[in-house]
Amino acid sequence: MIFSGEQLFLLGVISSGIVFAINYLVKLGLKFQIGRGWLTVILFVVSIPLAFIFQPQVLPPLPVMVGDAVSITGNIVIYITELVTVLSQVVGVATAIYNIILKKVFEQIIPAQG
Repeated sequence: MIFSGEQLFLLGVISSGIVFAINYLVKLGLKFQIGRGWLTVILFVVSIPLAFIFQPQVLPPLPVMVGDAVSITGNIVIYITELVTVLSQVVGVATAIYNIILKKVFEQIIPAQG
């Protein structure tokens, strides 16, 4: 996915905000330490709503629960298939956003701690 200039600017602002929040907690003297693993999880969680904002998706309608058990089960399977298709697109965009944010955050945090 190719991001626009405005989207890249927003990612830079969000990255700077995350770094500011981490540095602020460290300066308060709260013995705040966040490992690399937790930081990557937090950054990916931040990137998921951004993926919905940057590339809006329409979730499939809920399945119809009318009829016998076989038709209901078929409707649920179709719904899950459609949902996975939509969410895989969101995860793909979120991964691209995550990679950008991760690079920007690590560039700002690693030299400060080193």
